[in-house]
This record gives sequence, C-alpha cells and structure tokens, in this order.
Amino acid sequence: MIAPIDKIKSLLNEDIVSLFGDDVINNAYTEAFKSVIGLIADEFILEDLTNSGLRLQAFHTSHSSDVSADAVYNKANFTDNRRILSVLRKNSSGTEFDDVYYEAVKIPTVLGQTKASNLNSIYYENDRWNPKYYIDEDGGIEILPLNNPSGASVNPKAKIFNITFPDFNQAPSNNFNYTFTLSGKNFSTITKSEESNLFYGIPGGAKELVYTEMALNLVQNYMADFVYDEEDQELVALAKEHAAALLQKKQEQMNFVLPKYSNERKA
Repeated sequence: MIAPIDKIKSLLNEDIVSLFGDDVINNAYTEAFKSVIGLIADEFILEDLTNSGLRLQAFHTSHSSDVSADAVYNKANFTDNRRILSVLRKNSSGTEFDDVYYEAVKIPTVLGQTKASNLNSIYYENDRWNPKYYIDEDGGIEILPLNNPSGASVNPKAKIFNITFPDFNQAPSNNFNYTFTLSGKNFSTITKSEESNLFYGIPGGAKELVYTEMALNLVQNYMADFVYDEEDQELVALAKEHAAALLQKKQEQMNFVLPKYSNERKA
C-alpha cells in the first residue's frame, strides 16, 4: 500500500505529475470518482458504505416527526452534489397503517409536480404501500403520498440513504450531512493510511479504475493545455505512450467492473 499520489506517479510519470498544482490534481480525482461511481449500481454503493466503518449519518438522513419543517430531505439544495441511493417511506398514518418502511420509486420531477399530485389524474400517487418520490425544482425530495395526521398534509416519516461526492472545498454552511470529510485537504497530502477516505462507496474491485481514470484525466489535461517547445518533445512522446496504455488499462478494468457492479450486469 502506498500513498495515493505515489500511485498516480507510478501510473504516469513524476515529471508530468509535478507540473500540476493541487487544484488540478484534486479535480482530476473528483471527476474520476464521479465517473466511476456513475457505473456502480446503488446496492453496491450502499453495501460498501455500510461496511466502511463510517458513521450512519454520513450516508443516511431520517425524518421521524409529523412536522414538515423537520424533514431535512425536503429542504432546498439537499440533493446538490449528492446521489440518492434509497428512499424509504414509513407507513405511519391513515387507516391500516403498519409502521413499516416501504421502498419509494423515483418518478420524473415534472410528473411529480403535476399529474402525480393531482387528485383528478390517473397518475395520482396515493398508495402508501407503493410510494413514489421525486426531486423538486429546489433540489429537495418530495415523497408521495403525504401524511394527514390531523387533517393537514405533512411530509411523511422516511429514511434516505445517499452518498455525497468528494469535495476538497469548504463544506457548505447548512444542516446537511456529508459522506466525505476532505475540506481543507489535498489529494497529494492524503497518506497511505488515509487512502480509504477517498473511496467510500466504491467497491474494492472498482478502486483501481478510479486511479486509472484519474491518471488519464491528468495526462489528457497535460497534452491539451500545455504549450510545448522542442525540449518538451520527449516528455510529450512519453505522455502519449502513457495515454495509450491507460486507455487500454481502462478498457480492461471496465470489462471487469461493468459485469460485476453495474445495473447492466448479468443476473
């Protein structure tokens, strides 16, 4: 096990890596993370988070009252830089309630705001045993059906499982929970013992793909953005070799990751 930045240097060339500042290196990592996590099915992300040793609040938000204002999941910007993995609505109100959580299915925002909320529409959602949810235009989560504990509609009790994407910038000033605690740090200063802090939600078999994607981001950035003179030609040629090798490596890893972890995997 080596420090993450040394892993990148081993995939590229230290001379190339040394050309980039922390902002570029940090961005190459976050973009690689988002690219790879986008390939992974929700169930595997949630399984990794559950087994990571993280505190539950890092990937879970709950609402347990009949006060709509207490529902953090419904607040503006809740879904910003966040992937929703599972929404569970508690059947805690109305006739024949059983206090059991039921998985809510996501529906398009426009459907949720119009037909699904329209009592006169055939698309009206009022099944407590088959709930739905959508992301509203302010970035909050709306779960249907609403509850009516005392005649007034309120946000239902619920559990939300999610992952926020890594960010080295200062965390926003709000009451939301975040998966990663990287603000104030840089990828290049993460030690080998801290490596796991970079890979929450990424199954072990897909971690190498993040490194490969990140190295590819950097070498492509180098070839696209730098102005070269004659003395750089040897390094440019080396960068092209690295790019070709990394593209081949990426394809080989994709051939492993997609059948194993994606929604397109074979049953």
